[in-house]
Amino acid sequence: MLNHKQITIIGGIAVACVAAGTTILCYSYKKNQTRKSVINLSDLWPYNISSKDQDGTTFLLSCPEDLETVLDRFVQELQYAKVIGFDCEWTSKSGKPQPVALLQLATVSGVCLLIRLSHYRGPLPVRLQSILSDASYIKVGVGPMEDANKLLHDYGIVVSGCVDLRSLAVRTKETKNSLGLKGLAQSYLGVTMNKQKHIQCSAWDAPSLSQEQIDYAANDALIAAKVFSVIARSKLESNVHVASALNNAVNNTLWSIVSSYCQGLVDCKFKQRNQSHKQNNSQNVGNNFNFKPFKLYSTRKQPLYDNCKLQAPDGQLLATCDRKKANWYIEKELADIVTETPFTIRLRFEPAGRPASDRDYYLYDKQNVCVVCGSNGAIVRKNVVPHEYRRHFPLLLKDHVSHDIVPLCVACHQRAGYYDNILRNQIADEYKAPLGSAQAVQMLEDPERRSVRSAGKALDNARDRIPEPRKGGLEKVLMDYYQVTSLSEELIKEASILETRYHNEAYIPHGFKVIDTIQSENSLHGLIDFEKRWREHFLATMNPQHLPHLWSVEHNHDRVIDAFGICFPTQRS
Repeated sequence: MLNHKQITIIGGIAVACVAAGTTILCYSYKKNQTRKSVINLSDLWPYNISSKDQDGTTFLLSCPEDLETVLDRFVQELQYAKVIGFDCEWTSKSGKPQPVALLQLATVSGVCLLIRLSHYRGPLPVRLQSILSDASYIKVGVGPMEDANKLLHDYGIVVSGCVDLRSLAVRTKETKNSLGLKGLAQSYLGVTMNKQKHIQCSAWDAPSLSQEQIDYAANDALIAAKVFSVIARSKLESNVHVASALNNAVNNTLWSIVSSYCQGLVDCKFKQRNQSHKQNNSQNVGNNFNFKPFKLYSTRKQPLYDNCKLQAPDGQLLATCDRKKANWYIEKELADIVTETPFTIRLRFEPAGRPASDRDYYLYDKQNVCVVCGSNGAIVRKNVVPHEYRRHFPLLLKDHVSHDIVPLCVACHQRAGYYDNILRNQIADEYKAPLGSAQAVQMLEDPERRSVRSAGKALDNARDRIPEPRKGGLEKVLMDYYQVTSLSEELIKEASILETRYHNEAYIPHGFKVIDTIQSENSLHGLIDFEKRWREHFLATMNPQHLPHLWSVEHNHDRVIDAFGICFPTQRS
């Protein structure tokens, strides 16, 4: 058992500072509302682990200037305990969910930011966006993945590092209450939360929020962070390696122990184990909004750029290339190795073309970092011009395609995908090529065949257990379809595996229709303009700071113009 001094150090390093007698204050961005909230954190944390003895505070924020004034304090509180209580609130109108109105972020020390996204103008500060997208900062809550997906969908805000408290509760097996936040608060903190429906379903995008709404929203984030800190503390106390880590003052080791409790749970949806938990959860979680989960990216195990050198027979540098291509030339005895570092090969034949000048994009080495933020961690390939369009380009514009394949980190790739979808929808409207129409579906399903197959499966699997009236109805479905007066086992088997889908003769892929329309109207002129549009879109929405040298929105266009003698306007109409 750890002594009081060790607990003090653990609290300061692993789960931040929570002052004895700390309370949650609500402080509006107008700086004219300050009151004590209903929850006293001194009742939730039995150890006096802070010498600051300062009050936790909630800030209600509606503009960038006010957020910047409190962001330093919020970031400072995360210096040792990289845990953020995370939640979102939004309003539904006519049964349709509106964009996220309120983003709640809280530290375990009681500092809470309530950011009114419905009234906020401009992007969130880069520092805050970096913390949200950084998976090393654990965002805890009930159903955080759903909230993260909705933020991405509504505003392009990437949130990574989400851990569902329900998954931790199931793993620790220390709760007998329901797995909603209210049940977890009761189990771990002994606190009864106010979860009244009239507050939960209130107008979160109203011009001003009531004190009830402020308390409700702040407590959702603060309690989430607090539940995690209690679980982490209990685990630290029982960990035999903590004492030695404390003696050596290895802060990173302590944090690695805390974060290791979340192994296998980060950015994973909570999976219910039984129906009773599903029922309990549905009663306690109001934000039921169905989004597809985060795309599981296959990050590269090898660098995107190998920067191998390809020389002409006289030694002129032709281009940089990947190792696979260089090895192919060697294996085919079409080139010889010049140097190993950097790996350089010299062709044995005269190439079809040479660089026109030393300012050719393909002559320069390229960094294996995210071109947006410069991260050198996990990298994903990004097609600046989406493949669904590029694949239908004529060969001349497909050439030199690697210019538009750049490396992005997962967080930036997710954000870029959000902005790409906005442009795709605009293009769908412009070219009358809807993304979700019947024309965009390659295979359709026949409802009649589907009912026949369903009846066939039921009769094949459980014919003797089906009540007679129901069995008669199922048999009639099959007899009407096959136009027979009696059913054989073979016919039931055939019905149970009946193919219900058929090819949609009206199917036209969205990308094909867009490119075909452009070609029919403007030929190569329109395609070059379309390619440039996507490149400009990438620059405008992502503001990449680490693009390869000589990367350009005009890349390859001069060559196409020279080949076809086309005169292009300076800007897109």
